[in-house]
Amino acid sequence: MIGVSTDCITNWELNRFCPKIKYHPGIVSFLGYDPTVYGDQNSLANQVLSYRKKYGLSIKRFAKLWSMDEKTICRIEGQERVFDSTIAKVKENLKHEL
Repeated sequence: MIGVSTDCITNWELNRFCPKIKYHPGIVSFLGYDPTVYGDQNSLANQVLSYRKKYGLSIKRFAKLWSMDEKTICRIEGQERVFDSTIAKVKENLKHEL
């Protein structure tokens, strides 16, 4: 269902390894919820992170898709300061995507 071996899942469950982002959509589909969302689920950081994981996108691929810098995406997800114009762009993109 997820596309990995049972040994791989065992290693995830025992916190030996973290799943790669490309497997996240299958994990969420299997579990029925996103196990990686913490805190305020409506925060911009969690919305961006959830979007990336929903579609199995790395920060690099996500930044390219939205024509943004990778460091900016990291800042947003880390809840660091970014320009208001950047926040507006992200919110607008999310509104059209969600």
